[in-house]
Amino acid sequence: MNTCRRAVKRCRGLLILGIAAISALHAESLTIIPGSYAIEAQMMMPHLDEMRQISKHSSACINDADPAQFFPVFRQPALSGCELRFDRSTAGSVHYELSCNSINGASGTARLTIRGDHVQGVLQVKMGGKNMTFSQHVNANRQGSCISRTAADSDFNDPQSGGVRKGKHSPPAPD
Repeated sequence: MNTCRRAVKRCRGLLILGIAAISALHAESLTIIPGSYAIEAQMMMPHLDEMRQISKHSSACINDADPAQFFPVFRQPALSGCELRFDRSTAGSVHYELSCNSINGASGTARLTIRGDHVQGVLQVKMGGKNMTFSQHVNANRQGSCISRTAADSDFNDPQSGGVRKGKHSPPAPD
């Protein structure tokens, strides 16, 4: 009888260790790795098929776990004051609720699927007070660490420079 009890206790202990290991792997797989990401984003609006063929490419230096950084549409004035708040996580994905601080703010949801250096996301939004809905689908690939900007390249995204990086390794911008 003692042998059976020891075997059950041993199996129970191994089961608990197995569950803890699986939980740790699941939590690790849902962690956004900080760094520079190349992002391809596609807007989808009902009844506007021509929008589906337009993909925009951008990059972002993501140093914290703010999921909104993966969605370029958050740079638009209509979503200022909005953020994504954690809702839940499921196998391989993290789900968020869109929260806006204005009365006529937008509502919606987002989902990020994280696989190491690759992040796929879907943002679904309904604009408050309007009957306008859209979604944005993104694919982001980590390119490495973020490059710190110096005074030499401080005008990289300046429209006056045409988006030309002026650093010590770049040719001078045309006059």
